[in-house]
Amino acid sequence: MDSDVKMEKWIRERIETLPAAHYFVLVHASSEFGGMGGEPLLRLSVGEDAMSGNAEAEATNFSKQVLEHARNHVDAFDGLKQRYKIFANDDEERVIAAYPFQLGSRMASHAVDHSEMPTDRGLLAQLMRHNDRKDELFMHLSQGVFGALISENQNLRAQRDKAEETRAQYYELTEELVSRKHERELEISTFQREEGRKDQLVKALITTYGPEILKQLNIPKLLKGGGGANGAAASAGGAHGAHGTHGSNGHGAATHATAQTTAGESGGSAGPTAESERVAEGQAAIRGVFKLLDRHTLFETLDRHHRAMLDDCLGLGSDPSTVGELAEKLSTVWAELPEESTDIILSKLPEVAPEHTVLLAEMLRGNVF
Repeated sequence: MDSDVKMEKWIRERIETLPAAHYFVLVHASSEFGGMGGEPLLRLSVGEDAMSGNAEAEATNFSKQVLEHARNHVDAFDGLKQRYKIFANDDEERVIAAYPFQLGSRMASHAVDHSEMPTDRGLLAQLMRHNDRKDELFMHLSQGVFGALISENQNLRAQRDKAEETRAQYYELTEELVSRKHERELEISTFQREEGRKDQLVKALITTYGPEILKQLNIPKLLKGGGGANGAAASAGGAHGAHGTHGSNGHGAATHATAQTTAGESGGSAGPTAESERVAEGQAAIRGVFKLLDRHTLFETLDRHHRAMLDDCLGLGSDPSTVGELAEKLSTVWAELPEESTDIILSKLPEVAPEHTVLLAEMLRGNVF
């Protein structure tokens, strides 16, 4: 009993004293097998409760298990004393202390009377007892090994699941970024194509009709709407008077100036009427250009919404309230036209009145005449 108390006290000190022991190993020191100076027989791990202050109960339990296991083991040696050691190990599996002790068989005093007889039957009984002890030790060690392997397998599985989840998130994020990149590229391509078609029309107009239009038309008044349609008519009337066969150059200039003044006053006082006249003028220009295309073929290439917008531009639907609204609808419809239709318009532009071509180009460029 004195050895039991000493062993319990030693185990308790190893748990409470730094560096604290995390597990204990019982070793058969008399054996020539195994490491650590003998054959390992039992391993006991310190629980969390003992580490946090309940070391006394843990030490009592450990000492009982060690002595019981050692006594069962020593019985196999028929009275011969055996040396044992208890090794205390830290969390890094380093030995921090050792406790040696000896035990004799509980059958030592009756070894001669109760030992197996030196016969085949006695040898068989001895071998069976040794096999039983060996199997018991093997099962105990196997349980510890299997438990450690199972725990390691569970940790590895958890890490693998976490890695798979992270990989799936990265893959989803990558796919989303690629999709957004494709959407941006499509939007940029569409915008560039629309702007290119507008620039193509404007360049064709400037290259083909620029010099002729500048000769025949008063462009600043046409683009700025000097008095609306009446201002343009007054300008044309003044020019006719200046070049007439029955009036002098001075009379023609006076007539031209009077017409401009009257048209300017009329345009200044007209207000909304002048704006509606400019809208009508823009619609007339759009009709003059879009008549180059077959209406049925043209409508087949547009959906219902854009067909309604085209009707507004042609003056067949609801009239836009301002020239800016008309220009915006025209730009939207022009962007939806297929390239075949725009190519036909560009190839047949010489058939359109120059003033209509100029107004259409200005509205496509966003300028309000």
